[in-house]
Amino acid sequence: MNGTCVERVIPGNSCMIEEQCLDESNCINSVCLCPFGTRKLNGHCVPVKASLHCKATQLEIDDECLDYSKPGGSCVVNQQCLSMSTCPKGLFL
Repeated sequence: MNGTCVERVIPGNSCMIEEQCLDESNCINSVCLCPFGTRKLNGHCVPVKASLHCKATQLEIDDECLDYSKPGGSCVVNQQCLSMSTCPKGLFL
């Protein structure tokens, strides 16, 4: 900000400018908020999808509930991956 480094922050934390907000969140009223169509989960913005049987910490893929996971965690599909990570062959990078 004005030639000064500012800390990047996760959704739900205080911010001064938009560029501080991680995970596609926006600085609104001095707080990083997840964009429309997403919600905050463990400091990340994840898609909101209506599901009849999955928990809030899970994603429904082909009628199966899969847990969201951080980098280094196990996965089956890219959509499970938080922090803009990917899922090659069942393990985040």
